Amino acid sequence: MYCYWGRLSPGFTNEFFAVGKFEGKARYKLSFWIKNTNSRFTISAGSVTSKTGEIKTLMEKNKDIEDWKFYEYEIDVPEERWFKMKIKYTTTRNLLDR
Repeated sequence: MYCYWGRLSPGFTNEFFAVGKFEGKARYKLSFWIKNTNSRFTISAGSVTSKTGEIKTLMEKNKDIEDWKFYEYEIDVPEERWFKMKIKYTTTRNLLDR
């Protein structure tokens, strides 16, 4: 028996601002460690307003990363926008292996 998480996959989305919505101009440094087994993930980030945005896919992997690996990106946020990031993952997993 396999379980596939797809369109409704678990994920994380957030818009970051301190007090209220800090509206650029700013540069954010996004850094993280990743270790991955048996899943596909996408990490996206960019600048948004309440109605529009420019979100770019920073990383999309469909392979195992056996050892922890460090990544770092810089995201420019123009004036009158704020920073947003999304992490989404899908997996095919054998439920009998639990």
